[in-house]
Amino acid sequence: MVFQNLAMRDKMICLAVSKSWNNFLECTKTLWTTLYTSRACQPISLKALEQYLKRSDSTVDNALLHLESFADKANMEYLTNTCHRLTDLRIHGEGTLSQSQAAFLATAKGIQKLHLSQDTQVTCQTMVFISDICRQTLKEAKFLHVKEKEIRAVTSWPRMNALTSIHMDFVGFCALNLSKLIEATPKIRSAAINNCQSHETSRLDMTPWPNLERLVLTKTKIYYFPKLPPGLKHLILDGSCNLYPSSIDDDNSIFSLPLLETFSFQDNNIDIPQIFAITESCIRANNLKIIRLGGIAIPYPSDNSLCDYFPASSTVEELSMEELDMWDEDATEIIKLYPSLKKIDLSNTQITKATVMELVDRGVESIIINDCDKVYSNTVKMARAKGVYVSYKFIDDTDSTSGERES
Repeated sequence: MVFQNLAMRDKMICLAVSKSWNNFLECTKTLWTTLYTSRACQPISLKALEQYLKRSDSTVDNALLHLESFADKANMEYLTNTCHRLTDLRIHGEGTLSQSQAAFLATAKGIQKLHLSQDTQVTCQTMVFISDICRQTLKEAKFLHVKEKEIRAVTSWPRMNALTSIHMDFVGFCALNLSKLIEATPKIRSAAINNCQSHETSRLDMTPWPNLERLVLTKTKIYYFPKLPPGLKHLILDGSCNLYPSSIDDDNSIFSLPLLETFSFQDNNIDIPQIFAITESCIRANNLKIIRLGGIAIPYPSDNSLCDYFPASSTVEELSMEELDMWDEDATEIIKLYPSLKKIDLSNTQITKATVMELVDRGVESIIINDCDKVYSNTVKMARAKGVYVSYKFIDDTDSTSGERES
């Protein structure tokens, strides 16, 4: 019901509509199990909070709290002390959540999901502190703005046996000991770590994460291709790992990923044989669905054509070749390798109308050609007229699906 998603202040306003409406809302306790505080409703008095929680019999299980709510420590402690069913806590609002503000979580007994938004900053120390006090119950953690002004290293983690998903986005100077994180979180199924440095100087062994299905390391530098569990389904290492024979040892098992559905290796240096080695088992098993190799460094001059970098697959449905030095001849040859293709990103390449119409004729449903200055608006209109989604914009455009330019 829409009412459940209203901010606390708006729910109070609804009570004043009429007496019958007030009675209905007051008696329907399930409408009050979500608590949402916005900046507009700050500050909140303890009396107002008590009345709100009383309407649900203190069964609030989901809370989206503005950062300014934490200015009143007594209110937050009352919330966690009273609502023992609170399992999903999300914090939003521009500013920094300090360690002292986060201390109220020590009284929460069952937090399973904890999300901090992109505009809510924490330091590395506060992130580890929060993880520690919620370690017994926490299953899903998102810290989307971890910021340090000086170089800071996270070398230890609390043991979190319940944690299955972690997402950390860093700003500034932070390095992680990923081996220690892996050791402390044995049940991880999904891990996303962005814009960070790694302490590892040898190959990272991720097989102690036997349940890992999704790994995202974006601009998180590791020096060697990691040893991965064979059950991995989604591997995204954009801007994180160069792949040359010198970065690979004789252990061929690190490439045994038969369940892999997504392989994204954009903005890296890569050697052709290694691409085929990584994808060979999942292609043979007919599992690979997505390949993204945009922005890879191609040696020049080279005896290899661009097509040589792309392994053929009858099951691939999505392909990214953005920011490659690619012309129509390259694009059409590569497209032939993927008869099931439905979505393609050719942004910032040299393709023309010929490639776009080839894709339309092949039944591709979505084409992204942003910053392709050799494709003109009349070609885009023809593709859209045939029911194809086309994203066509330039750096100075604001409409992500139009970007109309005349030839």
